[in-house]
Amino acid sequence: MFNDLVNSGLDRYVKIYCGQGHDVEKVGELYDKVEKYYNLLKSNNIHLYRFTEWQPQKNDDMYKIIFSEIKKILKK
Repeated sequence: MFNDLVNSGLDRYVKIYCGQGHDVEKVGELYDKVEKYYNLLKSNNIHLYRFTEWQPQKNDDMYKIIFSEIKKILKK
């Protein structure tokens, strides 16, 4: 998915990525792709904000993140 976003250039328009992307290490079939995955995220400034049903108290504050992005847009 992230490859598709980067390759198509759509990543420029997506400011907030939510999920539990660190679980990629737990998928046996992806074991040899973990480093490439994290390098793709880092080299394209893609930050995954934690947002999941498991232990929701540890989730990032999405309201704060969204309003921060809105402020950036309004300053332009």
